[in-house]
Amino acid sequence: MQAAEQHGYVQPGTRVVDVQVDQGPGLPHRMIRVLIDLTQADAKPYLGGMRNKRTGAVYHHAFTQTPKAPRYAGVEPKLERQTQTVKISTRTQQTVREAATQMERPGVVVDTTHDRERTPGKYQTSEERLAIVEAATRTIQRWVRGWIGRKRAAVLRKHKMEREAFLQEQVRMDGALRLRWRWALGNAVLRVT
Repeated sequence: MQAAEQHGYVQPGTRVVDVQVDQGPGLPHRMIRVLIDLTQADAKPYLGGMRNKRTGAVYHHAFTQTPKAPRYAGVEPKLERQTQTVKISTRTQQTVREAATQMERPGVVVDTTHDRERTPGKYQTSEERLAIVEAATRTIQRWVRGWIGRKRAAVLRKHKMEREAFLQEQVRMDGALRLRWRWALGNAVLRVT
């Protein structure tokens, strides 16, 4: 490739661009040659713009610089006949208890033995309702945070117990090792004398 560059040969469908890279203050600029493959690039459609009369350079509108994403990519169409058509079925309905819609009048007696009278409760303003909701929210948060804290304390307690058991085992092993050393040293002293 270097020999081809020295002779000025450029492969068809590629373009050579020299890029000047700044390496920092006090250091010289470095030139890098970049080969750009144009065979896979799509030609942009000309949707308007401006042409310089002196140089002949064509400038596209900014809209044409990047491809526009399809409007309904991956979405099933909603403008079909099936989605616009509503299926209607005609059915008659008979209420289960017609007495609920009757009223007393002269000549008609309605049984009211199982009726219950309901009275509306105290009126709540939005501020009062918000205060009730906030109090309930704080109660729930308090209980959840307590539960999380108890779980964390149990995990820490478990780790502490495991650590204490490990340290006790180390002390026990260390004591047994010291006894072995004393025994070995005692036997060595006895052999020397």
